[in-house]
Amino acid sequence: IEHMTVASYFESFGDACLAIAEEIELGSDFRNEQRRAFATVECYVRFMRELRLGETLHVESAIVGVKGKVVTFGHKLYNSQHGEVAATMTQTTLHFDLDGRRALAMAPETEAILMANLTEWDGPPRDERSYPENDSGFMPSGLSTVKQRELDVLGHFSFNFYIHRFSGACMHAMNAIAFTPEYMREQRRGMSTFEIDIRYLREMDAGDAIRIKSAVTDVGTSSFRIVHKMWNMRTGDLAAQMSQYAVNLDLDARRPTPLPDNIR
Repeated sequence: IEHMTVASYFESFGDACLAIAEEIELGSDFRNEQRRAFATVECYVRFMRELRLGETLHVESAIVGVKGKVVTFGHKLYNSQHGEVAATMTQTTLHFDLDGRRALAMAPETEAILMANLTEWDGPPRDERSYPENDSGFMPSGLSTVKQRELDVLGHFSFNFYIHRFSGACMHAMNAIAFTPEYMREQRRGMSTFEIDIRYLREMDAGDAIRIKSAVTDVGTSSFRIVHKMWNMRTGDLAAQMSQYAVNLDLDARRPTPLPDNIR
């Protein structure tokens, strides 16, 4: 699509989350000595402006929610040259016991640190998205395994690597609706994502086999929504699901353009 990939945004947001945890002294020492961390369970991302080749970026982050075991981080990714917000993420996490592998109530001193750094979120509000209750009408779109190199500092499948799998699944789903590489190359069109809502439901470890199914659930004039569901084949659990809104992008004008009739 000739702009920064969604996986690269997620990698930047992941780095930012680790950085802010370190800044408030709930980072590596907290993980290693107290065996506690913050495990991501939901991400809501809005993409507002393109970032093209060679442009510089930076991320500003804050603690924007603390309630019980739940801590929410807010991130804004900027085009550093122009000072414009290119994307935002609200990242919902659980205070996590690394040995028991479960959510755990926070110690008073941990909660005090978080509350002392709590900031009001002024980014886009989260739109609550419903997901199909079953996989009726979903098409096979991905089959792979979790690699050792894809584990994060919490010892499980890193939240930003899920996006690589869902991005691959998206391309298979697009092929199924005639949004093919040939169409994109010949017509100078591309799928440009403007919103992602992702729910992480179960942990996955190195060697776990992944199966993904996808379906188109909404179609507008130039926009459409694809929902992806990811299963752990070893356990049979639904491990994650993602809602992805995108537009048919004119790659020369860099603007949305109506979907052709055959794709519709």
